[in-house]
Amino acid sequence: MDHYTFYITDYISHTLHLTMTEDIAYRRMLDWCYLHEKPLPKNISEICKLIRYKQKKAKVVKAILDEFFIEGEDGFYNERALEEIRKAKGVK
Repeated sequence: MDHYTFYITDYISHTLHLTMTEDIAYRRMLDWCYLHEKPLPKNISEICKLIRYKQKKAKVVKAILDEFFIEGEDGFYNERALEEIRKAKGVK
């Protein structure tokens, strides 16, 4: 997807507790999922590279995965992103 609808009130209501570093990681992770229309890989080091985070920030990435993503067979999914991607593709 080259664009998606961003629901500001939904995002803020679910992320107000995040630090700036966590918030940036989450947005980059979401953007990657939307851009590639697939889940994040299972390897946290690889996710760090994909979102341009140094390996020392792996704890931040892990915390965001634990809170906002679900691990599937082929990677980490964000339910809302998956729903929006399916809508854009016309899949139910």
